[in-house]
Amino acid sequence: MKDNYHDVEAAIGALRNGLPILLYDNEKENECDVVIAAQKATPEIINFMITHCKGLVYVAISAFIAKKLSLELQDVRGSSDFTAFTTSVDYSESTTGISVVERARTINALADPSSTPQSFKTPGHVFPIIARDGGLKIRKGHTESIIFLMQLANMYEAGAGCEVLDVNGFPLAGSNVFRFAAEHKLICISVAQLVHIAENNI
Repeated sequence: MKDNYHDVEAAIGALRNGLPILLYDNEKENECDVVIAAQKATPEIINFMITHCKGLVYVAISAFIAKKLSLELQDVRGSSDFTAFTTSVDYSESTTGISVVERARTINALADPSSTPQSFKTPGHVFPIIARDGGLKIRKGHTESIIFLMQLANMYEAGAGCEVLDVNGFPLAGSNVFRFAAEHKLICISVAQLVHIAENNI
């Protein structure tokens, strides 16, 4: 029987259908993130991330989207292998921007081809991260993995994610990753699987 915890095709199908998946990485960062296609984000899914994952809600975007929306990198200090966060954003018509409704709208707008720099105000409550050009062949991270998943799914190159923390507030790791996936009925795949596909042009 197929093991759905390691089924990339099933994960792609879930993303296309607006369902979140779990993406884990035991080799580089030893962490796992719940991921959804940004264009499919809903208030309910953002609320799930905030309630059950507890980490930062971010949006992985391609360099093309960052340039199109004039999203500049935050100031970098003290790290040569930094996470490429841009200035945080809210959708231009947001009020406070913090509610799950407004955060979902901001995330949707980051994946809307008609959005322009004027579609957003800064700073805000959603945190875009730019994937490296060259993708997983250059950097084997969650950001590049999310963009690669969007490419495999033929979706706009933006995906929302949130790291899962355990009951003590530390990144979920090991067998607890699979317990979390089973509890919430999430298809679970690894960064290593996606790297293998990318490097072998499968």
